[in-house]
Amino acid sequence: MPNLIINYILMVITFIYASALFCNIHFKAKSRKAKLNLLFLPLSIIILTTGFLLEIPTKYTFKYSWLQCIFIYTGLCFMGYSWLIFSVFISSKENKMACDLIDINNFHEKLLCKIKHNLPHIKKHTHVLNAIALIPPVLILILIVTNPLHDLLYIQPHDSYEMNFNTEYVFILLVGGAYVLLANIILLYKFLRNTVFSFKLKIIFLVVLALMPISFYTRIFYLSYLEIVPVCLLIGYQILLNTVSFNYKLFDIVPRSIASIVQNMEQSILVTNKRNTIANFNTSFTISFGNMTNIKEYDPLEIFAEKLKQSIVLDEESHDILDAMFWDIDKNISGNIHVLTPVDKWYFVLIQNVVNGRGKKIGKLISFNDITTIQDLNHKLKKKNCELEKINLELKNTNEKILKHTLMAEELAITRERNRILSELHDSIGQAYTSNLALARCTETFLIKNRRKEALDSLEEMSSTTKQLLFNMASSVNDKESILQQPLEEILNKLFKSYRKSGIAIQFKLNTDVEILEYGIRHNIYRICQESINNSLKHGKAKNIYISIEQSNNKIILEVADDGIGCDLVHKGIGLKGIEYRISEIGGEVFFISDKSKQKVFIVRAKIPIRRESNL
Repeated sequence: MPNLIINYILMVITFIYASALFCNIHFKAKSRKAKLNLLFLPLSIIILTTGFLLEIPTKYTFKYSWLQCIFIYTGLCFMGYSWLIFSVFISSKENKMACDLIDINNFHEKLLCKIKHNLPHIKKHTHVLNAIALIPPVLILILIVTNPLHDLLYIQPHDSYEMNFNTEYVFILLVGGAYVLLANIILLYKFLRNTVFSFKLKIIFLVVLALMPISFYTRIFYLSYLEIVPVCLLIGYQILLNTVSFNYKLFDIVPRSIASIVQNMEQSILVTNKRNTIANFNTSFTISFGNMTNIKEYDPLEIFAEKLKQSIVLDEESHDILDAMFWDIDKNISGNIHVLTPVDKWYFVLIQNVVNGRGKKIGKLISFNDITTIQDLNHKLKKKNCELEKINLELKNTNEKILKHTLMAEELAITRERNRILSELHDSIGQAYTSNLALARCTETFLIKNRRKEALDSLEEMSSTTKQLLFNMASSVNDKESILQQPLEEILNKLFKSYRKSGIAIQFKLNTDVEILEYGIRHNIYRICQESINNSLKHGKAKNIYISIEQSNNKIILEVADDGIGCDLVHKGIGLKGIEYRISEIGGEVFFISDKSKQKVFIVRAKIPIRRESNL
């Protein structure tokens, strides 16, 4: 009875181990073919252990049902065959790798290798042998299914504490052991002839492959009460997978969702293993370097590096990059290289380690980022700088009169630009100040009334207004056209919306097509509206603002009015002077009217001549 319990515990561990391995392969296998060949062995062992776990304990021994025997014998029949399938699959990968590792210049030898391993009739013979090897497990399975008719394949334990098996069970173990021995001979032959694997790795292969047939022998003649064969096969299977999976590309290095992104990246990606053999590369790499190097997977990295060396400008930085491809690096290495053929290009090269889940280095990832455009721009900038230096020298040689007029023109341009920037900054800062002031008052009211949500919304709006201010200030200095990237009506509505959030009522009427106007007019209309609203809120204390844009007598009539406190005498500060400056810049005229007796207390009315955009 203790032996049965020990065996039961071992089957539980084996079942969990095989299930975990099955799931890992299912989700990480690179192709459907690899998945089908690799999952067969764990599946067979899962079926086998499921049968043992269905044992029904009694007082002295275990009872065995027909269904349980079907599970046990089905897994047992196909366990050795599945190992043979795995070995044939790995051997085919070994053949392809052996052919690809032959020197690319030795064309005839490579051709013979391809013919030897890839002719259709050779593949056909392999399929025939696999089919023949399948016959014994299938026949035994048929006998198991029909067992109630002849009672030949039942496990027949006696009333004792030990578990005894009939001769058919031992026969199936011997058949499975023969399959495993044949498969291991094939694998050992392939591995020992492979020059890529180190001597230490070959010794590991030899030990692992030798222990598997020994486990069958030990189980049959010495440990009949303990099913050690499944767990031994799983351990050897795991060791072989971990050793050869990277070289044979059985699994994805990265998840498939990321791998598909890598394939479509503009960067050229090259992956090498720790023996400096090319393991993979993406589509962009093939486009950038495929015609130049004609490399393939499993080629030594030296082939690519040598051809790249012949195609680039050799300097200290490029020498460091080429050397780092073969170094055992502890940190990322980067630099620029200048490729001359077949196309003149610049690349930023980054070399970094690829590590497995345990942090062990298993290869390198080399990325080539095309920076030709950036280098061309730098070259053009240098050229322009040289031209400017030449122009400056020529200007210095001109007479004093031309120099004087030039300096005057420059001073005038600087003054106009200063005025423009000052006006832009005044408008932007004024809007932000006015809006944030109103929002601050609203926030104070909300906090007094304990309306925290509304207070937080007001603070968020103040933050948004401040960010918009920074954007407008940057636009004023760097790119004066960036404000009107959208239609004027849309930009104005956004401006009015930012004020309405602070409690200001703005009525807007647009009765003409302003998009046909040239940029300078549209830009100044926007700034005049902005400054007028700021003036109404800051000085007029207005609650309602009325804005209208219409066309009359071939002119645009812009009117901004409010119901504020007004004034007896209009005093033109920076804001109103800025409005006058903008109107004069586009050839219009502006009037400021204050009448406390009317609904519209303060009015800014501008008449602007219509000038259409030249490209309309």
